[in-house]
Amino acid sequence: MTSTHDRLDRIELELATLRRSHARWRATAMAAIALASVGVLTGLAADPITKLIRASRIELVDDNGKVSVALSASEQGGQIDIWAKGGANVGRLAASESGGDLSLWNTAGKPVTGVYASSGGGRIEVSRGDGELAGYLEATADGSDLALSRAGNEQAAARLRVNKDGSEALLAKADTNTIMMFAA
Repeated sequence: MTSTHDRLDRIELELATLRRSHARWRATAMAAIALASVGVLTGLAADPITKLIRASRIELVDDNGKVSVALSASEQGGQIDIWAKGGANVGRLAASESGGDLSLWNTAGKPVTGVYASSGGGRIEVSRGDGELAGYLEATADGSDLALSRAGNEQAAARLRVNKDGSEALLAKADTNTIMMFAA
């Protein structure tokens, strides 16, 4: 039987893993934006007459004419989409009502990672290869939430919540209604 201390250690390890994953995806997104900007600026520098390009959508295509990157405008603001060689839309950086969103999908079109701005702060979601939510880390108006789920069940199996009133941890035993709750 796993002790509560071991379970909390595992939750802390998974939180650290989620943070490292977020940092890598953030760096990748920034690199993609920088690369796209360099490409646009290089194109502008090649023709000194061109001072401004105005369009509601710009597409970068491969040698076969397939779209690889699209820069577009939407109701919420700007959007950058990235396609894999096989044609799947695998990434999107977009403005949203609350700020910015970064969404990543696998080549099967299933969501695997999302980083979202919200009114309370931000939210990072990680999903399994089938698109099922595996866990999230979210900043709320008065604290933060971490939730992890088991495969086949998106209900939280472990949750850590911290806010101005204190902290609580919830651990749910698999295949039962047994719940352990700790509060401080």
